[in-house]
Amino acid sequence: MPVYHQEAFTPEETAVLGRFFTNTDLPVFVLINLPEVVKGALFARYSRSSKSLRRLFLDNDLSAGRYAVRGRRVALSDIRLPLFAVGTTKDHVAPWRSVYKVNLYTDSEVTFLLTTGGHNAGIVSEPGHAGRSYQVMARMHDEPYVDPDAWVAQAPRHEGSWWPEWQLWLARHSGAPLAPPPMGTPLGEAPGEYVLQR
Repeated sequence: MPVYHQEAFTPEETAVLGRFFTNTDLPVFVLINLPEVVKGALFARYSRSSKSLRRLFLDNDLSAGRYAVRGRRVALSDIRLPLFAVGTTKDHVAPWRSVYKVNLYTDSEVTFLLTTGGHNAGIVSEPGHAGRSYQVMARMHDEPYVDPDAWVAQAPRHEGSWWPEWQLWLARHSGAPLAPPPMGTPLGEAPGEYVLQR
């Protein structure tokens, strides 16, 4: 059985972690109160780092301007491409107001969509699913910030799945379709050969 390495944090670090991690003393935790884009950047960095996820968070290389991509330091404010961010009304992992904070980290065009449902059901909300609705509104580059309460009051509500809205956004921001790349080496039959390894 794997042994969990207990990390030591100062009282100040524990206070910071407590706002964004469900615990600081166990190997399993959930990230909370963070925009999805920050979670994604954190996990992307974690996959290439010898640091623990909690230590990466405390060091916060992205917000401190120490996060490097291909040897060059970057920040979310460096993003100059349109962004599409999705929040769900009942998300317990990534509350929608936390996801909405992406508007504070970039001056790029941000299309924010808020859909009904929770962390899973709100995202996996295929067309034809009864009882779904969403609100969507974009903030263009250089337009002033709109706080979450004002956004909810202003954003038009639409009935149905949000997927067609996303598909339209992708079509507006994409080039001509291309043929997919060739498939790699096919995997074996399920459950896979790894189950036979000792």
